Amino acid sequence: MGARSQLMVHPVFTGAVALLAVNDQLLKTYVGGPVVGKLSDVAGVVLLAWALGVVTRRPAASSLVVALAFAALKTVPGVAELAAPALGGATLRDPTDLVALLALVPSTAVLRRTLASGGAALPERPRSLLAIPAVVLAVLAVTATSCAQAPLLTDLRVNGNQVWVQQNGVIVGEQTSAAPTTAPAPPGATSSGTLGLPSAAPSSTRQPWESGQWAVSGDAGATWTEREPTAAPGGAPATRQACAPDVGCFRVDGGRLVEHRARESDPWRTTFAFTSEQERRLALRNNGRCNGDANRFELDRVAIARTGAGPVVLVSANSEGLVRRAPDGTWSRVAVIDCRPTRLSGPSWVSSLVFLPITLLAYSLVLVVLAGVRRRWSWSTAAGVAALGGIGVLAFTFVLAIMSIDYLAQGVTSLVLSVGVFVASLVVGRSGEPDVPPSPRPPPGPPPPGPPPPGVPSSGAQPPQRS
Repeated sequence: MGARSQLMVHPVFTGAVALLAVNDQLLKTYVGGPVVGKLSDVAGVVLLAWALGVVTRRPAASSLVVALAFAALKTVPGVAELAAPALGGATLRDPTDLVALLALVPSTAVLRRTLASGGAALPERPRSLLAIPAVVLAVLAVTATSCAQAPLLTDLRVNGNQVWVQQNGVIVGEQTSAAPTTAPAPPGATSSGTLGLPSAAPSSTRQPWESGQWAVSGDAGATWTEREPTAAPGGAPATRQACAPDVGCFRVDGGRLVEHRARESDPWRTTFAFTSEQERRLALRNNGRCNGDANRFELDRVAIARTGAGPVVLVSANSEGLVRRAPDGTWSRVAVIDCRPTRLSGPSWVSSLVFLPITLLAYSLVLVVLAGVRRRWSWSTAAGVAALGGIGVLAFTFVLAIMSIDYLAQGVTSLVLSVGVFVASLVVGRSGEPDVPPSPRPPPGPPPPGPPPPGVPSSGAQPPQRS
């Protein structure tokens, strides 16, 4: 265990863990691009090859095994699906990702040289203590790095008193494939943007209706039942705009809001949109780390269904299910199959509490200065408590982020632990002994002499002279 634990805290291994975690939790979300995607592959293959090489003591053979497995994962159909449970989701097949295997050349050479030299000198106890969190973080980083595609609504259509939605249909073009149908559309509703005037049938450029999962609603989208249709659902696929004579037109704009106008001469007005605060909460709870693709909110289709109380507007929101406008004009969010709305409760400012451990590190510097001014060991020890505690809290909140724990839990946990470290540092700082003992006070001297008795001259007086 000693030699292996020493190799598990080598900078190559810990650096690969850090790169994998930072890339998947930060860079993929806020930067994106092909280079960012390749960084995860580089860190992943180096990490796995190093760990396998440490266990087997055969760096070259271990790197070859990892290279073959990675090549199969990225090029052979079905391998990614088989490995999905271990990797936390299906990995996208992309032969260009094989360029990451070039990183195995220097990492294998470093491991071989380190094994030959016996590794870096490091005391046994610190080495073992550091190896345990390094391995745990490595497991978390690898299992949290996949970019599985979350479910998406790919079709929405109204057929009489039924509403059909399709989840994860294979999209080839912009429209969903559907067999020609003569089923009547709802009275007064068309897929056109002009009131009462039907438009030409949309072109069929998607895969057949048998793909994906379907659900049907008999109450205009209030409740849903999963059902596989025996034939192509009737009605035209919903488009970006829908109109009806008694309710006007609704359209989606920019994927973020729904606009409405009662008459063609009226201007478009926003009737549904998230506030900026709600947008921030959605972004914080977006657990898909692949540029937002794994948990996507985008309003892209509008349909109008009929009920006895009046028309109901349904808007597809992809991963977030449906947005539904009731006949009384109130909007609500509805789950369909696996597409479920993200919770919007909890202020977004709580997410900033995860930076409190950094404040503890700055506070430790203040304690160092205080220790020098007051010349007390206790304040130096308090600075160490604050610094080590801050690093520990920062690492723990980072693990929570890797595990996709909600930002509210991350912020509250960071707050509680940081306050605990702060209080502990104050207690340590006020309870220690001073560095330099105080100088002893001089012993008290003899009391001053009192006044002489009458007739007795004082010691300083001259006796009287006789004449």
